[in-house]
Amino acid sequence: IRRLNTADLPETMLDTIGARVAYLSEDDIAILSHAAVIGRSFRVDTLMVVSPVSHEGLERIRTVMSAMANAARECIVMENVGSPGTAVFTHERIREAFLRRVGPAARKRLHGRIIDALELRRLNGDEGVVFDLAHHAIKSGKREKIIAYAGAAGERAMESYAYDDAACYLGEALKALEQIPDSANDEAGKSNRRTVMERYGECLVYAGRLDEGIAVFKHLLNREEDIDRKGIYCHHLTLACFRKGDFNGCELYASTGLKLYGESVPMTTAGVTLGLASELLVHFLRPKFLENHLYRGKKHAEKIKVIINNYRWLLYAYYWWDGKKALRTIFRMGNLAECCSNFSEEMAELYYHYGLLYSTTGFFKKAERYCELSKSLFEKTNNQTGLAKTLSAIGLIAILRGEFKKCLKICNHGLEIIERSGNYVEICKYAQFIFFSHYLLGNYKTAREIYDRYFYINTTFFEEMMYGGSIYPVSEYIEKGDCDSALPVLDKYIKAQEEHQLWYLNALSLMCLGKIYNAKGDYRKSRGIFERCIKLTRTEFLPMHYLNAVYPFYTEALIKEYRNNHDHYHYFQRRGELRYIKKTLGKTLRKTKKFAHHYDVALRIAAQYFHLVNNNKKARHYFTSAIAKSAAMGKRYQEALGRYEYGLWLVEQNDHDRAWTQLDRAYLIFKDIDIVPYQKKILELCATTVSGATPCGGSLTGNARTALTPASRRSTVAASTGSCLRRC
Repeated sequence: IRRLNTADLPETMLDTIGARVAYLSEDDIAILSHAAVIGRSFRVDTLMVVSPVSHEGLERIRTVMSAMANAARECIVMENVGSPGTAVFTHERIREAFLRRVGPAARKRLHGRIIDALELRRLNGDEGVVFDLAHHAIKSGKREKIIAYAGAAGERAMESYAYDDAACYLGEALKALEQIPDSANDEAGKSNRRTVMERYGECLVYAGRLDEGIAVFKHLLNREEDIDRKGIYCHHLTLACFRKGDFNGCELYASTGLKLYGESVPMTTAGVTLGLASELLVHFLRPKFLENHLYRGKKHAEKIKVIINNYRWLLYAYYWWDGKKALRTIFRMGNLAECCSNFSEEMAELYYHYGLLYSTTGFFKKAERYCELSKSLFEKTNNQTGLAKTLSAIGLIAILRGEFKKCLKICNHGLEIIERSGNYVEICKYAQFIFFSHYLLGNYKTAREIYDRYFYINTTFFEEMMYGGSIYPVSEYIEKGDCDSALPVLDKYIKAQEEHQLWYLNALSLMCLGKIYNAKGDYRKSRGIFERCIKLTRTEFLPMHYLNAVYPFYTEALIKEYRNNHDHYHYFQRRGELRYIKKTLGKTLRKTKKFAHHYDVALRIAAQYFHLVNNNKKARHYFTSAIAKSAAMGKRYQEALGRYEYGLWLVEQNDHDRAWTQLDRAYLIFKDIDIVPYQKKILELCATTVSGATPCGGSLTGNARTALTPASRRSTVAASTGSCLRRC
């Protein structure tokens, strides 16, 4: 008890432990102290071997079991029900108190004895003890044991994708190996040290400790002479720089690795353009005789595989950074893979990228054909990670076509596969597609839950921006009218994106920023930001589906700006603005018809335009078409917004029955998806007695306002919807 009083524990805890230990004998305390060295949870048979009891045979067993019974009676230990033959200390503090009874030197010796006991279990086929062996080896300080068991535990942890734990184990193994002088190391020892360092570097990169991982692989790269190993180190450095958002570093290490195999990466604009033209020529004309002449034999086939592998992360970087370079890289990888028809996995990977390329340019039939080819090849080679990647591309096609429920079904299936592989990039991509689909369907709560569930994977600021940060939750803030929460997030992202020239992400952020200023009523600023976004998308060769997503909101900003400044324009300015709006609207309808996920928005904006020019027949047609399209896709926010604007337009046409029906339905949808600002607008519209401008540009007459109040509804309005709004 005096020794327990010296422990660094709260007084109440000391009193409790002291009272319990007072009932134990010195032998019981010694046995429990040895148990504490084994761990908080310990196997009784291991304790039998290492206990300080001098007796042997049945007497030894009786003494240990008596100590365990006494400790259990005092609630110091208890049986681990989930693991028969195992006991556990009831609190870590209690274990610490007993652990302090064993001095440092005795504790090290005891760890060595525990290793001996655990090794016997391992020889009998219990591989699960490798983590316990690693722990006790590290505590014992025995270098040979640390190298053997910490290394093995690190490998096991990597197999389970527990990269943080793996890095800890492999780091200890590496420290032990580095204590051996180079002069005492033979070739096998040096090879083992290099292998452990490679695996340690991999764990650091996958665990998100990128600067440490880069330092490890730089060290290996500078000391290595073998070309193949240098290529592998460049591949890992490319991945680390990609995760960090350092695209210049990504390009540098990828090009360094590719140069080892005689492959040059064009950097200049002229070089990229020329390279793209030549790769397109080979892709479409396919001079097979030339390919077969250049790449004959098994040696060349292996070389091509390595080149394609070294391009992989560079291609991901180019997706975010430079569209033209990405295009050239896709066709270069494809042409290399097609040189040898036996590259099943490489061809599957390239078909996947072809599918992505054609989906973002609107050629959905070609995209689906390539994705199906990729899927069948991955299934043939039983590559589950590749199969899941292809399913994500099919999910993207479904999103771009406005088939969000289909996307959810595909992506949920793919996510089940990819979570077993531990591929963080694909997990994040799936999570992005899933929560984005839920967001478009108006399932904000589900979208937020998915976003929070998978967001922990993103360990760097770049990944935060890359996987949803620029789109979600900013877009939700905008739709819920919380622009003040969205602006600081976007300002932070845009500053970083422009500094690092992340134009792909920058275009997404600018689109959201334009929506914010549109919602705040600053239409001139909104228009300028959308024009900047459109210019950026064109000049940087970004995917077309982002350009097509911008056009509806840009056209809306033009219409609202015209309506806001109509009285300040002279006759020729008005005509010029209307011509430009009409031209932009034509582009919007053409472009979004193919990328249907925003086609309903385009139809609603078209209704606004025809209302602006007093073409009531077309305005009615486009309003009803927009509402039907939103309802068919399941986009509840856009359906409610379409009904709201259509209802206001019907009020101006003195069609009060239909107007109230549309506004009532809009209110119910907004209430269901928790969009408070529009709920307030509709309720204020019902109660107001002062004329005010509507979002459609007209103004409510006194009769119209009276018709929209709950007290004066027409009998044709459904009783259920009327009673619902009265309750609200």
